[in-house]
Amino acid sequence: IPPPKKKSKFRQYSPIRLIHAYLAVKGKWASVSKAAVQYNVPTQTLRDRVKGKVKLEKVTMGPAAPLLRQEEEATLVSHLKAMSSFGYGSTRKEVPNMASDYAIQLRNRTKQQKPLTLKWFRGCI
Repeated sequence: IPPPKKKSKFRQYSPIRLIHAYLAVKGKWASVSKAAVQYNVPTQTLRDRVKGKVKLEKVTMGPAAPLLRQEEEATLVSHLKAMSSFGYGSTRKEVPNMASDYAIQLRNRTKQQKPLTLKWFRGCI
């Protein structure tokens, strides 16, 4: 029997907590280190945002921009929840397909590009 996989410690904070910590520092309610502890975000991540080295909106590693903005993802999630409340739940395979169609509708993606995968889905949750 293989040993259980260790849960990754990578980005275990929400962007909302990072924003609140950033606002606490900018509003001079707390220092970077105190805000990082209070909101449970990495100190260096918060310091980079406060100093302007990294934009506050940036939520991904590397230069690639996310396919859907946070508002667009929220709209997709809202739609999925509404459909679920009406009894039309979606499977894990259907959600990336719906997101691909939505991205095409928003012109963030073309029909010729490969559809989103379960890997994309796992990255969202």
